[in-house]
Amino acid sequence: MNYMDACKYLNISLNTHFKDKLTLKYIKHKYYSQALLHHPDKNNNTPESIKRFKKINESYVWLSNNVHNINYNTLYEPNRTHPSSTSIYKIIEKLYERLNANIVISIATTLIHAILITTALKEKYLKIINNMDESTCLYIYETFVAYQYSTNSELPELADWIKDITAIKCNRLEIITLSPPVSDLFDANLIQFNKYDTTFIIPTWFPVSSFTLDINCNLKNKSPTKYTKEIRFICRPQLPPNITIADDTNDIVVNLFNDNVHKCEQIIIGKQKFEISLSELDQQALKSNCYIGYNLLNVGVPCLNYLIDDDEYDNLNKTPIKRANIIIYIHLNLKK
Repeated sequence: MNYMDACKYLNISLNTHFKDKLTLKYIKHKYYSQALLHHPDKNNNTPESIKRFKKINESYVWLSNNVHNINYNTLYEPNRTHPSSTSIYKIIEKLYERLNANIVISIATTLIHAILITTALKEKYLKIINNMDESTCLYIYETFVAYQYSTNSELPELADWIKDITAIKCNRLEIITLSPPVSDLFDANLIQFNKYDTTFIIPTWFPVSSFTLDINCNLKNKSPTKYTKEIRFICRPQLPPNITIADDTNDIVVNLFNDNVHKCEQIIIGKQKFEISLSELDQQALKSNCYIGYNLLNVGVPCLNYLIDDDEYDNLNKTPIKRANIIIYIHLNLKK
């Protein structure tokens, strides 16, 4: 998550008044309006609406935690073009050494004009690489890897996506999505996944687990060769639309939308049950602001920095678990 993405999902404009507007109160106001507008229940619970709602929650949590660290001079400069193009042009020059000019122009246009990934952008790039042979895709992939550090500082999400989708095309990356029950995350369970004569151990609380393998390649009429392939596991636990997990902190974010103020709220996440009691002041604040937030500290799923050594797999229950937080937002629906 970064400032540009967070502001995009909360519908916050990056204009000359940005510094004066961006306060915790303003962020909360924008979050509330976007959460109501894009709540999955109001959008037929489509996969797109669920994904967007998750991004809205993550953006609110991330931006609220980082609002006081913004460098406004670099975040918004009226005469600055976004993104800077130094390493992008290096990539284009490198691609021109070998690839067809039309292919390079298409990739260059995609890189220079796109700041955020859109559906149209994905479709455009997929069309570009669908007709490429493996060696061409491999060349593009290796070029992006060579300039990975500089492109990630300019176009982090876009550079990663182009590199990954090209790596899949040239068989340098395989992505496997797992959907464990959320109770597996609370229990710090591990998944054993067998493939390529290898047993992979995946912590369920890690959003992404990556492994590399040396693959033998035996092509007809060619000498045997080896190449490195990344096996990437994506863990997406089974969650209702109003509950998300922040990828960068593992904090669970719960949104409750009520028609009335209750003295007590019960939150069920998988097999876990949590209760919050609202004081009279809390109830009054909820009535006044139509919104109130609670933090349940160190009771969620394991933190991302909770690691298990190989010799601890059999003694997992004896290892103290460092847990992330549960952030609960109670919203009072506005009556028409």
